[in-house]
Amino acid sequence: MVSGTGVTVSAAASAKRHRRSVQLDGANLGSEDTTAPYSISLGHDSVPNGPHTLSAVAHDAANNTGAAPGVGITVANLTTSTFTPVADTEVSI
Repeated sequence: MVSGTGVTVSAAASAKRHRRSVQLDGANLGSEDTTAPYSISLGHDSVPNGPHTLSAVAHDAANNTGAAPGVGITVANLTTSTFTPVADTEVSI
């Protein structure tokens, strides 16, 4: 489960790979990366709550593609509440 303010997602690729990307549910997270380390920040408010699939894709100079199997994650974004004090009110957590 991914929870909190965000996480860094990293991917490794074998030699001779020219471009790498990290994908969420089949769509690139950010732009393709051409330099190591291959990582992207997954922000807490950029992905909706629920189950998702993370995967890594690498392309060589001839545009041949290699993809890692997807990894299932569950996103649970934190929410905040604001309480306005009212006379004779008690909040217990």
